[in-house]
Amino acid sequence: MTAEEPRSAAGPSGPAALAILALLAACPLLLPDFFVVQIGAQSLFLGTVALSVVFLSRFAGMFSLAQIAIYGVSGYTVAILTATHRLPWYAGVIAALAIASAVAFVFGLVACRTQGIYFFMITLAQAMLLYRFVDQDHALANGHTGINGVRAPSFGAISLSSPGAFYGVSLAAAAAMYWLVRRVVRTPFGLTLQGIRDNPRRMRPLGFNVAAYRVAAFTLAGFVAAVGASSGSGTSRRSRWRSTSR
Repeated sequence: MTAEEPRSAAGPSGPAALAILALLAACPLLLPDFFVVQIGAQSLFLGTVALSVVFLSRFAGMFSLAQIAIYGVSGYTVAILTATHRLPWYAGVIAALAIASAVAFVFGLVACRTQGIYFFMITLAQAMLLYRFVDQDHALANGHTGINGVRAPSFGAISLSSPGAFYGVSLAAAAAMYWLVRRVVRTPFGLTLQGIRDNPRRMRPLGFNVAAYRVAAFTLAGFVAAVGASSGSGTSRRSRWRSTSR
């Protein structure tokens, strides 16, 4: 680690990050299609959800169990708009990111005024509330059966139903979110979050709105999780809440 790189932002960077990215990009050329999609691509978009959890826990001191529920909101939004209402895929993705981020904001307003085990349990309750609602809602989410007919988008002659193309999109989304998180934790916002993580009582007299920063961090983490769901929405023709909430 160099002197110029903050300890809090430690992780692969520079040549190491480029080497890892090149190795991941070569996976479709080296592995069978089954491994590329079922292991490689799914590891990338589920890893993006894990990145949102790590961002909250490491840099904001918040251990959230609601991230996978926000991931589910994004995936279901894509499924409802594209499979049920036949809207273009890009409309579904944009709406999914916006709605999932809004849900994360509301969750944050409720949970981010608590700390420790209370925050942990509130986010668990929020995730289970969403799961139970969707599992029993037949008008919008088709209940436990889920939504059939979710199709991979196409770009001209290139379809994301192709293992290589789908993996490439998943890799690009995961890399973009990793870059975003690394950038954010180096900004004044990220450094303030780390100060709040270490000593929120000291940050309040310094003029920082601790609750507002926590809500903003929770919303950003929700956006990262939503990107993971949107990039993985083409893995199956069915969107099922039980596969994204447990």
